[in-house]
Amino acid sequence: MRCATKLAIISGISGLVFQAANAQTMLLGDPAMHQDKIAFVYAGDLYTANRDGSDPHRLTTQAADESGPVFSPDGTRIAYTANYHGNTDVYSISVNGGQPTRHTFHPGSDIAVDWSSNGQEIAFISARQRLNGRSGQLYHVSVDGGLPELQMQARIFRGAYNQNGRQLAAIPFGPAYNGLYGGSSGWKGYRGGTTPSIQIMDLRRNRVNYIPGERVNDIEPMWAGNQVYFLSDRDAEVFNLHHYDPGSGAITKVSNEAVWDIRAADAHGSQIIYEAGGALKLFDTETGRTTALEISLSPDLPQLQSSWTNVAGQISAADLSKSGKRVLITARGEVFSVPVEDGSTRNISDSSGVREYDGTWSPDGQRLAYIVEADRTQHLIIEDQNGMGDVTRFDLGEHFYTLLDWGGEGQHIIYRDNHLKLYALNTESGERRQIAEDSRRQWGFGGTDVSTSPNGEWLAYTREEEISIAMSISTILPADAALC
Repeated sequence: MRCATKLAIISGISGLVFQAANAQTMLLGDPAMHQDKIAFVYAGDLYTANRDGSDPHRLTTQAADESGPVFSPDGTRIAYTANYHGNTDVYSISVNGGQPTRHTFHPGSDIAVDWSSNGQEIAFISARQRLNGRSGQLYHVSVDGGLPELQMQARIFRGAYNQNGRQLAAIPFGPAYNGLYGGSSGWKGYRGGTTPSIQIMDLRRNRVNYIPGERVNDIEPMWAGNQVYFLSDRDAEVFNLHHYDPGSGAITKVSNEAVWDIRAADAHGSQIIYEAGGALKLFDTETGRTTALEISLSPDLPQLQSSWTNVAGQISAADLSKSGKRVLITARGEVFSVPVEDGSTRNISDSSGVREYDGTWSPDGQRLAYIVEADRTQHLIIEDQNGMGDVTRFDLGEHFYTLLDWGGEGQHIIYRDNHLKLYALNTESGERRQIAEDSRRQWGFGGTDVSTSPNGEWLAYTREEEISIAMSISTILPADAALC
C-alpha cells in the first residue's frame, strides 16, 4: 500500500456554486452593533455592513481566524480576538479598515469582551493567573499601550458592562456545552453542574445579584439601557433571547427560535442583533419585532480555488482486492482504486459536494460497492471496478450506514445502521431484510463483526446482549432466511 501515500486529487471546490448572484450568504456569526453599523464574522474574517445588512465590507484578510468583534463606545474602532501569530490575543481595528493593533502579548489566550465606558481601554478575559478551571479573570488594557490591569479577583468567563461602566453582567465559567464557544463538546440540553448563571455586579457598591436559573445554561449577557438580555436554553433546550428586569426580577422569553440555537448576540440602544442557523436577525426591544437580515457576500476565498490536495493523511478506509493487486481506498469523501505496485490511481467516485465512504470489492474483484451521502439520504452504489460501466444505486434511508461484508459470490451485501440493526441486501433485486438488532451499544465495544461463508450460504456475526457484553455467533440460511 505504499502507493497510497502518493494520492493527490483536485479538490473539486471550483465546481461548487458558492453564492448565486444576490443570494443570501449563510454561516455568519459573532454579530455586533453600533447605531447604524453592524459587524460580524464570515469564514474567519471580520466584516461590517449597514444595520439592514446592505453594503458589506471585509475588514480583515489574514489567514488566521478573527472572532468576537466589539464596537468601541464611539463606534470608531472594533476590538476582537485573533490568533495571527499562533496565539490568541486581543486586537483592534478602525471601522474603516487598515492595519490592526495588537494589545495583548501573553502566551495564554486573551478574549476581548467589551470596552471601558470612556473608550480608552479594552476589557478582556484571561486565565493568566488561574491554574485551572473553565474561567478566567477580567482585565483592561489601554488602547495607547502598556500592561493590562486586573480588575477584580472574581472568576469571569464572559461579560459586558452597562453604558456607564458601573455594572457588569457576567457568567463565572463556561458551559459544558462548550461547542457554543468553539469547543468540542456538543452537550446540547446539558443539565449537570456546569451550567452557568448570570451574575450582575454593582461595581460601586460591591454587590452581586444573580439572575434566577438553576441547572440551565444562561450565557451572553448584554445591556439594553438598564435592562439585561441574555441567551438561555431554559425553554425547550433551544437557546433563545430572554429579558431580565432588575427592578421586578421578572424573566421573559422574547425570541422564538424553534430549531437553531441563538449562538451569539449583541445589543445597542433598543436593538439586539443575533445569529441563529448561520443567519443574522434584528430584535427591537420596544416593539418585540424580529427582522431577518439578508446579507450577500462574494469574497475571494482561497478555499474556493481549484487546487491539488494530498489526501494520504485523510484515509478513512482501505480494502485489498482478492488478487492483491489493487487497494480500494476511501479518503476525503472520495473512493480511489490504487495499484499496489504498477498501474494508475483511479478516482472512482469523482464527485463534488457529496461524501462517499466504505468502499469494498466484490468477491470476484470486478465490481465495487460504496455509500454516497447526498440530499440527506444514504445510497448504496455498485459499479464496475474500472469506474467506466453502469452504476446501480439503492436508497438506504436517512440513517448512517456502514458496509461490513460483500460475501459469497457477490449476491448480497451485509451492512448495519447507527440504530444497532444488521441488514442483508440482494445486489440483483435490491431486496433487503433485517437480520438482527443489538440490545445496546457498550462503550468500547461499538460495532458488529461479520463474515460470510465462501459460498455465501452462511453468515457469522457478533451481537451484544442486553445484560452482559457477551458475543454470540449466529448462523443464517441465505435463500430462505435473511440473506435473500
